[in-house]
Amino acid sequence: MLIYPKPYAHETLLSFVYRVAQQNLMDPSWIFHILENRYSIKLIKNMVNWLNGEELEALANFLRLPIEQAIALSISFDLERIGLGVRNVKKNPWFLYDKTRFCPICLDEDSFQRKIWISSHSIICLEHKRFLIDKCTNCHNIINTRDIIQNICPKCNKFLSFSQNNFVKNNSLIQYQKLLNNIYLKNSFEYEHSWINNSATFLNALDFLSIWAAKLVKPDNLSIHDSNIFYKGSILERNHLKNYRTLEQSICIYNFVFNIIKNWPTAFYQFLEMAEENNEQAFFSFLKYGITKLIGTDLWPISKEVTNFISKNRIKLKGDQFIRSDEIKYINTKFNGGIIYSEVINSEPYFYKGLKFNIIEKSEVDKLLDEFENSYTKEEIMTHWGLSSKAAFNILNSNLIEGTHCYKIGSASTWIIPIKSINSIESKLEESDSQHVKLPISLGNSFQWAGPHHAALILRGMLSGKIKFKLNGPKLTNTLIDKRDCYFYLKEIIINQSFNSGSINIRDIIFILGIKKSDVIYWLETGRLGEFSNTTDYVYLPVNNFLTFLNHYITTFELSIELNLHTKKILKQHSMGNLNSISGPELNDGKRLLFYRKDINYKIFNRLHSF
Repeated sequence: MLIYPKPYAHETLLSFVYRVAQQNLMDPSWIFHILENRYSIKLIKNMVNWLNGEELEALANFLRLPIEQAIALSISFDLERIGLGVRNVKKNPWFLYDKTRFCPICLDEDSFQRKIWISSHSIICLEHKRFLIDKCTNCHNIINTRDIIQNICPKCNKFLSFSQNNFVKNNSLIQYQKLLNNIYLKNSFEYEHSWINNSATFLNALDFLSIWAAKLVKPDNLSIHDSNIFYKGSILERNHLKNYRTLEQSICIYNFVFNIIKNWPTAFYQFLEMAEENNEQAFFSFLKYGITKLIGTDLWPISKEVTNFISKNRIKLKGDQFIRSDEIKYINTKFNGGIIYSEVINSEPYFYKGLKFNIIEKSEVDKLLDEFENSYTKEEIMTHWGLSSKAAFNILNSNLIEGTHCYKIGSASTWIIPIKSINSIESKLEESDSQHVKLPISLGNSFQWAGPHHAALILRGMLSGKIKFKLNGPKLTNTLIDKRDCYFYLKEIIINQSFNSGSINIRDIIFILGIKKSDVIYWLETGRLGEFSNTTDYVYLPVNNFLTFLNHYITTFELSIELNLHTKKILKQHSMGNLNSISGPELNDGKRLLFYRKDINYKIFNRLHSF
């Protein structure tokens, strides 16, 4: 009959497994062997603390632990609760993988491993105000979890609880350890700071600053000389901290870094001054690669203070706060990286340590932010009004919306469209809303009919009272406008503009005549639209050619618009012989009916109106 002890509060899962084996006078490998045979689960001892899912359920079932209690003993529980991620368990920065620290006084009271002991950042036993130990004080053998349970050094057979550990006199380190204990033991974070306001941010800041302090600061500056604690060796493995760093290394590095956090940003500036003098190449990497990765993360304030340090202490700019060009596009989703090269913001390039920095005073960015916060982007106005991209572009380029401006870099454009200007336009439209529209067409359809390149003209005609309309639904493009008003208004403007330029766009000819492009091409090739040398590029036509055509001929569509009659009635009169066409399928002359304008007299007008 097996004996199943109860787990202690804040005990590690591996510690509990070892204690169960010890209580039953068995080697821990026996438990792993049973799990493999019974559940087909092969456990690695150092991965026990990291278990979750089916493997954790199987182990909990064997140990007769409620699954909730087993989860609470695991490290995954703490990481998920705090919001920390781990890519590689063996190299993770948060918890020791196969080593441990301990307090000999605590161990003398109860031989089990406290979870706080394997926190990579933990250095003090707060209960006894003493530094933790990570090796046998007799033979200097590094200790693991099994040694803790047995309370003996496997190398020299000395009781670990007999080890001597030093009192902690440094109040700053005690404050630091209290923060850690609150995070891991009380699930709380109580610390007043300008930008660190939760456990994950604190631990991430601790990790980031420790990496760069180890790279940029001389060991002598990391050592705590008045306590005879010296920083020796390296705690780095490539570009991250080793999972196991000695207690002395941890005390030195976290004492240094916590001082930076506690005295922010003054101590951080002092750190930067040390760094730029000590290791120029590493400092270059810090500026180019280290801080740029922080933009948009919870550690962004570190990057911002680097900018302030360079601006105020090195370049000697006047001002309180500064922002780099590579940061600005993350401040607001409406920004893109090209804003730094636009006229809407004033930035200057500066060089420091061989790197170029475009720096902007924060007050100017704040002003721009206010403008952006009270504005639409092109995409937002498209959604708000129901516009197509081309129609939106035409309206925005027309200067119809007051205060609108755009900045562009490469093919990317960002529009600033003041909300107050949009509100003003909408208010004017509400004031001019007509109760009745004789020949309605939706504004969205009118943009397709006349072409999105005339969207601004149509909207201007509505605002000026030249086009009657009735608001209809939440989107502006649902508005019903008078089709005849729109046609005559646009026709007059198109002809006047074309007369001034000397040519007319073929798309506008199609709109005015109410025909297809193939009809225009046919009439060009048959000479009705005059001579035109470039027969392969039907984009623009000499305006005189078109005006001559317009004076001589009239299409079915033009008749329907001018007479305010449906085209079916006009076609019926044609089939009855009341209107004679000079072209069309019956005459084997193109696909479109065409009439002589001089034949459309008042007599015919009056007759058609009576139908």
